Amino acid sequence: KIKKTKKNENVINISNFSKEICTGTHVKYTGEIGIFLIKSHYYISNGIFRIIAVTGKYALKIIQFKNNLIKEMSKLLNTDINNINNTLINIYNNKKKNK
Repeated sequence: KIKKTKKNENVINISNFSKEICTGTHVKYTGEIGIFLIKSHYYISNGIFRIIAVTGKYALKIIQFKNNLIKEMSKLLNTDINNINNTLINIYNNKKKNK
């Protein structure tokens, strides 16, 4: 449940679980958000976390960029996409061994 204050803040009340004040953007339905991509998250204080995210076309652009980067890495390493990590570990270990 969202209630507006005189200072244009949103008071978000989630049953008896949580009551928060927020000045951010809100939607009526989560489906309005579309693609949701978490860029970072961190602990603020006891039980409080901050999530930095992008949505919509910006999230889609980031996902497409990362997907293309992974495909290019797979080609350069001559390995399957699911094996990139193991291939890089092997290259690193061989380089370390040959020093």
